[in-house]
Amino acid sequence: MCMVCEYLPSLEHWTAVNPGTSSEGRQRSFHSQTACLATVATFYGLSVRPELAGSAYMTSDKKGKAVLCRTIDEVWVAMGELLGREPDALDPELVGALESMRDQARGENR
Repeated sequence: MCMVCEYLPSLEHWTAVNPGTSSEGRQRSFHSQTACLATVATFYGLSVRPELAGSAYMTSDKKGKAVLCRTIDEVWVAMGELLGREPDALDPELVGALESMRDQARGENR
């Protein structure tokens, strides 16, 4: 099986919208998840972007090393492989950065 075909039937993460939601809703959910993952990746000097028409994630470092991931769990593992250590979702600096972004977004939406 080619690499593209392997990644087409995407497995939905528990954070994804309900399966009954429209394809537009699923795409919005995917892009929202990608934005969140990209924020965490940026904190660690990595990047995450959508691939294969919104059915996979490309996780990469600044040296050009990249990993195609089908699920959020695979993105997390890939970030660890690229970093050489497991990223800490509870790192106080990361949590502070995410809270700051959330507060800024709330301020802009008011």
